[in-house]
Amino acid sequence: MRISLDGKESGLEAVAVGTVGQAYEATLEPVNRMGRTVLDVRLDGKVIEPEQRVVFFEKSVDEFDEMLLETVDTRELVRAAVVEARKHLTPCREALQSAQTLLAEGHQVRALQTLKPTLDVWMGVCEAVTKAAILMGMDLGHPVVGDLSIEGAQMLIVAILERTRAIFDNRDWSGLGELIEHELLPLVASWEGICRVLEAQATSAAN
Repeated sequence: MRISLDGKESGLEAVAVGTVGQAYEATLEPVNRMGRTVLDVRLDGKVIEPEQRVVFFEKSVDEFDEMLLETVDTRELVRAAVVEARKHLTPCREALQSAQTLLAEGHQVRALQTLKPTLDVWMGVCEAVTKAAILMGMDLGHPVVGDLSIEGAQMLIVAILERTRAIFDNRDWSGLGELIEHELLPLVASWEGICRVLEAQATSAAN
């Protein structure tokens, strides 16, 4: 089975023995060294969806003539992912401010209805940014904004969410308002700063 990249000869050696999955795994390191990330896999022209890969990757390489890997520049992928993540932080910040106002006005139920999905979105954003940093080869423990690292920012989120749950359980609405103002909103700003640093680094690397 020959290995092609983006419709061209890849220079990677054809694989004569083993499974499709083993052949795929063997290509990842050289593809990553090229500064690219695999998006799609095709076997003899057929796109193998992520949920199908478990089945196809167990098949023998001699069942196929070609594995085509469709790739993208990792730096461009990172930059696009981080830009999209940062865009989601703006409505997160606005929703937190809205929840804070609702709490101050005594509308606790509406505030919670606003807050809970907002925290879910925020966690998704943080996960995406962390994966982008890993793709860039960054040290997650290295300070990014001030003395705050991505790893440290993750730990702060976990600690704040634990306190948020305790506040929910105790129905401490004034405490929740203070938590939003003094911890959640500043931490959102920190994640926005982290995103901007990653964007700048990815753009610089691409140029």
